[in-house]
Amino acid sequence: MHPFQSDRYYIPNRGGCLYHVRQCLQSALQLRELLQRDMAGSSKTIGCIGKCTSGLSLKELDWITDNIQRTLADEQGRKIFRKYLSRGRRKTDLACLDLYEQVAEYIDNECIHRLSTKSPSVEPLLADFNLALSAAKDLDDVSEIDLTLLERYVQAADSRSRESMLDVLEETRFKMMNHLRQAHKGFQAYAKMPCPQSK
Repeated sequence: MHPFQSDRYYIPNRGGCLYHVRQCLQSALQLRELLQRDMAGSSKTIGCIGKCTSGLSLKELDWITDNIQRTLADEQGRKIFRKYLSRGRRKTDLACLDLYEQVAEYIDNECIHRLSTKSPSVEPLLADFNLALSAAKDLDDVSEIDLTLLERYVQAADSRSRESMLDVLEETRFKMMNHLRQAHKGFQAYAKMPCPQSK
């Protein structure tokens, strides 16, 4: 019998190709089993996130969930993403999504205020800016909200500069988006799965 035809007569050479092929196959099978168990567990834990009642087609859902920028830029995308985070009890990620939406609203409000007012006051923006600072301070366990960013908040508020405050709000929005990238990977995979309520 050829030695490769039976493990009984085969002593693996750790430098040989056959040994590495077998190791790769075993690792791949183990990884597949772990992923299947993990996804099955996620379905039971998270449950329905409302994607099938959102009014979105499968093509639209796939486009919106393709990356974090598209998800956060779309109202329905944020709604489904929020449901995913809530079902998964991801409190810190939910707080980051709250702050993202909060500063985005403040930026939009300022744009509308400037366009609709001949001599716009900085006071409405300053009030919103201080609310954003207060919310950011509460996220002390989020690495993106560091001392440097908080100092920029204080400096911009003290200067009462509209441009400086908007810059800090934009930076905050960007940092919150970056923080949510990891959670979005799981959301993206989960959104492609059949709805648990349809099983």
